[in-house]
Amino acid sequence: MRIRTLLMAAAAAAAPGLAALALVSALGARQGRTAMESLTVALGGALRTEDSQPFRRALALWRDAVRTTDATPRGLKRFCNRARLFAIVERLDAQPPVTPEHHVVALTALHHVSPKLVAQLGAALQRDGETAELWRRRDWQALQPLASEGCGLDDATLRLLARCLEAHAQAFGELPDAEAVQRFNSLLGRIAVR
Repeated sequence: MRIRTLLMAAAAAAAPGLAALALVSALGARQGRTAMESLTVALGGALRTEDSQPFRRALALWRDAVRTTDATPRGLKRFCNRARLFAIVERLDAQPPVTPEHHVVALTALHHVSPKLVAQLGAALQRDGETAELWRRRDWQALQPLASEGCGLDDATLRLLARCLEAHAQAFGELPDAEAVQRFNSLLGRIAVR
């Protein structure tokens, strides 16, 4: 009984010191983890993270469009990984990120379906106020000539893209603006994905 009382007294006396030690250790571990994460990314390693809810919703919205070019599970996984890569680069380029992740997914899907489409859209949105207004109003019929010029998209694919764009706009309240499209085109110029 006496040993138990002595142990309890010793534990009570050491508790403030142990609490302080635990706090310092936790802060050090967090700081060390942040440094380790930066080192891992810098060396080309991968960190396990979880996709955000808007990112997952956007992936689900664009899945059918992505399957028009490659309906295999590997093709869908490739698209998801490209969208994650572009979202990570966008997040690291600007704090806070200029383009939300769900818009990055939409632009990645459009690029996946037709690499020329995003470039043409970006150029048209920059030079032509009428195209920007049609894009903002979600007038897909008027934008159809832009998408069919040199993009190699058939009418069925264009209708599917229009449905995905409309679903995206309804889910998130807006479409990527001209600046987001330009940033994405710039991103494509800096990253070579095979």
